[in-house]
Amino acid sequence: MDALWAQIGKVLDLFTPEECANYFASCGYVNKQTKNALGREDPCGLDLD
Repeated sequence: MDALWAQIGKVLDLFTPEECANYFASCGYVNKQTKNALGREDPCGLDLD
């Protein structure tokens, strides 16, 4: 199972945070959160309203 998660991590590293945000935005998800889970400013905060 650890090998699977390691491979998933490698695949995720192929995409920038902006690309991920654009993907979710195109699917209709809106991120109104201005800070990430670590309390830092989120550079990909989206507000599509």
